[in-house]
Formats: sequence, C-alpha cells, structure tokens
Amino acid sequence: MENKEQLIQWIEVNLSNESQVKSIKSFFQRFSFEVLKNFTKGDWVAEFASEGRAIYNYIHREKAESVKSLHTEELAPKKMKLAFDDWTLETEEISNVFNSAKLLSAIRNVKENLLALKHILSVPFASMIQETDRFSLDKDRCFTYQGRNCLQSLWKTIKETRSGPSSSCVNVIGTVGFGKSYMLAALAAQLRKEKYPVIYIRSCSQLLTDYKKTIFLAFKLLFPSVSNYDQVCAIIATNKYKWIVIADQWNSIDEKKYESIRHRFFELFGALKCIVKGMSMNSTVWNLMKNTEQSETNIFFYGGFDEEEFSEWIKNQTETLNRKLFEVNKDELVRLTGRVPLYLSIFESLYHENITWDSLVEAVMADIRIKKFKDCLVQFYKPFDAAIVWKVYYALLSKSKVIEKDHIDRRFFYVNHGQLLATGEISTTLLYSVWKMKAADNQILTNWPHLLKGYTLNGSSFCFLVGDVIKAVVCRDGISKYIKKNYIVIERKFFMPGREKGTFIPSTQDHWRLYDPHIYNYAGVDMVLVTETAIVGIQVTIASTYNSWTRFFETWKPIADENHLSIEGLFVASDDFTHDEENVAVVYLKNVYHKLWKVLGSIRSYQNCRKVLK
Repeated sequence: MENKEQLIQWIEVNLSNESQVKSIKSFFQRFSFEVLKNFTKGDWVAEFASEGRAIYNYIHREKAESVKSLHTEELAPKKMKLAFDDWTLETEEISNVFNSAKLLSAIRNVKENLLALKHILSVPFASMIQETDRFSLDKDRCFTYQGRNCLQSLWKTIKETRSGPSSSCVNVIGTVGFGKSYMLAALAAQLRKEKYPVIYIRSCSQLLTDYKKTIFLAFKLLFPSVSNYDQVCAIIATNKYKWIVIADQWNSIDEKKYESIRHRFFELFGALKCIVKGMSMNSTVWNLMKNTEQSETNIFFYGGFDEEEFSEWIKNQTETLNRKLFEVNKDELVRLTGRVPLYLSIFESLYHENITWDSLVEAVMADIRIKKFKDCLVQFYKPFDAAIVWKVYYALLSKSKVIEKDHIDRRFFYVNHGQLLATGEISTTLLYSVWKMKAADNQILTNWPHLLKGYTLNGSSFCFLVGDVIKAVVCRDGISKYIKKNYIVIERKFFMPGREKGTFIPSTQDHWRLYDPHIYNYAGVDMVLVTETAIVGIQVTIASTYNSWTRFFETWKPIADENHLSIEGLFVASDDFTHDEENVAVVYLKNVYHKLWKVLGSIRSYQNCRKVLK
C-alpha cells in the first residue's frame, strides 16, 4: 500500500457500518499516512476495536508477506531447526531473527563512538529478537539514535561497578519517554563493538513467555557458535568473563507474582560482575529504590534533552519550515514537553507543511500516544478521590510542600530540592484532565480560591484553572444573554475533536449542553454552550492575547446550519479588553463571576501572569 487514499477506498469497500466509516475517515484526516503506518496493533484496537485490528492487518500485509518471503529464501537452503529441552526454534520463527553474523558485522562497522556522539545516527539494533514495541527499525534493522551526554556518565558508573570486588546491579530509572531504552540499546551496540562480553535483553517481558529462547538469542550474539541453552548455562557457570547484562524494561517482571522469573534470572546471572536494569519510574519503583540493597546503584534520569541536545534536535528537523515553526515557538515547545524525546517525537510526526502552531498543539493533545499517557494517569489515580488529585495538581502549581509520596506517579512527576515538578506541561495538563474527570462542578467552585491565592507564574495553567471555574459558573447560571431559568438543566459533556457531529445532541427548552473539549487549545475556544436556539463558542482570556475564531466557525457552523441554530463567539475577558469582530461579542469577567474577578484583581501574581501571556 502506497498512500492514504488506497486505505480509505479499502475502508469504504470492506466496512458496512456507515457511521463507523465516517468516524474512521475523520480519524485518518488528522494524521499523515506515515504516522498511520507507525501505529501499533494495540493502538488501532484501542481506537476502533475489531475494525482497528482489520485496518492494522491490511496496512501491514505487504510488509509481512515480503519479510516472510525474504527470510524463507535466505534460510531455506540451511533448513535450520534448533532443538532444546522444552522448546524448538522452527524455521518460521527464525524469520523473526536477524542473522547473528550479519548483525555483528553491522555493529562493528559503526565508525562513531556512540558514547561521545553529539549528532543523530542510524545504529544497528543489538538484538536478534524482532522488535515490535518501542523501537522504530528500518529495513536494515537500525534505529535512529541522537547522542546523549549522560550516556558517558552512565558508562563510567557501570565501569566502576564492574571493576569492584563483588557483583552488583545498576538500576537505570527515569521518566517515561526520556529515551532510556534508546540509550541502553546504543550502549549495548557500543560495548559489543568494543568486544565487551555484554548480554542485551531488550525487554524482560519476553522472559515471561519464552524464557530460554530469550536468553539463548541474547547470548548467541556474543557466541554465535552456541546451539542450545545448556551450552549457554555452562559458559556462564565458568565465570571466565566479566559479564555485563543489560536487562531493559525490568518493570515487566518486577511485580510480586513474577518472583519465580526473577529468581530464575538471578540464579543464572546473579554471580556476574554487573547487571544493568532499565526501568520506568513509577510509585512502585520509587518505593523499591528507597530500600535498595547497598550492593546496588541507582541512577535517576528526569525530564528530557539538555539545552545542547535540544538544539541538535531542532537542527536535525528535515524540513526547513518544520525547523522554523519549532524555532519560533521554541519556548512553548520546551514548556509543553519538558524536552522529553517521546513528546518531541509526537510533535515531529504530526507536523506537516500547512499546519499552524495552535493546530499542531491540538493534534498532539488528541494523539493516541498522549491518550495512552493519560490512561496511565487515570489508572494510577483511580483509587484516589478528587481532593487528593487536586492536592497533586496544587503542589505542582503553587510551589507548596510536596504531599505524600504515594500520591505521586513518578513516571511523570518528581521531587527536586523538595519541590514537586512535572516532566513537562503536557504532564500537568493530563493530570488536570484526570482531576476534571473526578471532580464535580460544585467542587471546582469550592476549591478554586485556595489554589488561586497560592498561585505563581505558570500562565498557561493559570488560564486552564480560570477557564474551568468559568465552565462551572456557566453550567450553574448560563452566561450573558443565555442566562438559564430555574427549570433549565445545563449538562457538561466532554468530547474529542473531530467527533463534534457524532457527539452533538440538540438541546431542548429545559435541557442545554456545555460541550467541554478533552484537549488543550481546542479550535480557539474553551467551551461550547448549546441552547435550544444557538451554538455559542466561549473563549476565556485574562490577557491581551486571544485565539482566532476561524476554526471554531469552520467546525461548528455546518452543525448549526443543519440544526437550524444561530452561531456566535463570546469572549469572557478582563474589563480592559476590547474586540470588534462580526458575530463575536465580549462579556466581562466581573459580570460573569464577580467574586472571581475580585480575587484575580487582588493577586499580585495575576499581574505577572498577564505580562507572561502578552
């Protein structure tokens, strides 16, 4: 398959549900074909259930057939079949394995020292098991690696540990998306190139299903002549070499129920000189690390690229316009992402030539990969009530003392000099959306004065909060010429961009709806009020800046016309705000919620916030 049009044609022919077809086609319009090809089967299933699985299989069918054909031709003359005591590696399974001699040759031909690398380079993936999870590999099974300054210090720590008198573990822990797995893969390739005895296990989750096969294939890259698992055990038992074992994604076997797997692992490798365990930070890991044995060393990585690495990332954007867009909006990009490589890669993958910055941010926040992070946060905070989630959010924004450690999901938040910090504002936004899901509107109106009085200079999040207070007020009272009567109920309804028409339900005389977008900076407005006669887009601004109304009218006017409703834009603004535009009105904050207006006016940081936002 070569383009999106072919995929859409296939959808129209093979799916009978018309509304589902429209939903899928709308979803396709938000992403380039290259991005759609990079979605995993899990992504498609999560979005469209069984139809998603069919779409994934169709997109990748040619690739699967060509790979199978290629490996069949290469391996057929050898009729390879490796037998072990409780499993057999058949010829079909070897189609997922990169020939060890070919891979070793590719690793040895890498001229650069990956430990000192400053630029971006294509690096052979030092594993014989087919990668299906975190790495994007090209046809030569190479991944794109950007040099990281901290890799040298990581290797220095590992070397010092390895030269010590006894065996030890080095725990490499950090933020989701920091790039730990890419660093460890690059380290494995560099050490193998320098002929260090390194055993690289890409993901410990593979130990749960194919323990012996995983160990054997990791070892075969070091000793291509071994032919069975017993030989591997015998060589390790000689203790002839100062082994380095790199076991990434240790989280996957760190739960209590997998204790037998860990016991088996340490029974085999426990006497070796150095075991490097890569893991993503979360509360479980944090609590375990507090009680780490003295023989283990913990290395924590928070946030993302440093300034030098981030400049290299900007420089290596392939499109000139791409670079220009990121350079012009560099400060906001840093604030939103914390320079975390995974967040940055999502911005990069969704960029196209005609996209505006606001539209790009909107697309990122709606992306399935960001939604996965949100799902992690939702799951983590499921046992906590809204008041606890509020405290976490408040600790991030107000510079207040850190709350109980068990309430902090350390994949996204960490403590530095006693202050709770987020890896990027995307994390803060996700946490806020989790709190919104758990908090009723009356709780918002009860809690906001406490937060505002402790607020500092985070202008964007400040606007989030003020905007949500206004949403609660609109739900309670209505707004401007759309003031609700006592018998009217206003329902607050969340929705995803691109699904406005499918989500829309006409209001009645006694039942209005306030549509609240799931994402940051949606179509230039904060909310959409729908009465029985009108669709009203509401934009809250406490500064002189504001968003264009173009995207709101383009998105909602067809819906208004179809349902015979009028459409209007409405600013909620400070009393020094002026604006003159057809079909757009201004209502002052003091007239919408006088108490909020008075509190904002009395807060010194409010004035600073206005300066930041201008």
